[in-house]
Amino acid sequence: MKTIDWFKTSILFSDKYRVGWTWAGCILLAGCLGLTIYFSF
Repeated sequence: MKTIDWFKTSILFSDKYRVGWTWAGCILLAGCLGLTIYFSF
């Protein structure tokens, strides 16, 4: 639960870095999906 609170605080705190956060999230998600697909075949 502490991680979620920290995450919320980080997002609220870094409002001006929202674009950066979005890009980081997209890249992380794409990487995880790519690895999952890569290892499932």
